[in-house]
Amino acid sequence: MANVEGHELEENTILLTDSGDVLYNVPTDFVGIQFEIDGTTVSSISGGEAGKIDWILHASDSTVIGFHKSNKAITDNSGILFNIDLDGDATGLSNIVCVDSNKNIINVTYNN
Repeated sequence: MANVEGHELEENTILLTDSGDVLYNVPTDFVGIQFEIDGTTVSSISGGEAGKIDWILHASDSTVIGFHKSNKAITDNSGILFNIDLDGDATGLSNIVCVDSNKNIINVTYNN
C-alpha cells in the first residue's frame, strides 16, 4: 500500500482522480501502458512522470496510450503518471495493459 497524493493505492494499481490525475503504485519498472476511460472521452493528456521522461502520450476517444520509443521506463514506484482532461465524468478505467522493458505484461488493475 502506498499513499499517493493523499490516496491509498494497493500495489499494482492505478487510479483516476476527480481532477484527472492518473496515480499509480507499480513497483516494477514499466515502459508502456494502455487503458480505456469508462463513461467519457479524453480531450488531452500530458505531464506527470511520463511527461518528465518524454513518453509519447496519445488519446483517441476513450483510449489512452503512453510509451517511450526507446523503452525509457517509469522507475519511481508510485506517483502521478500523467494528467487527463476529460470531456465528461469518468466511471473508471478498464482494459489496462502495462508492460516492462522485455514486453512482459504487468498485472495492473483499477483501484476504486
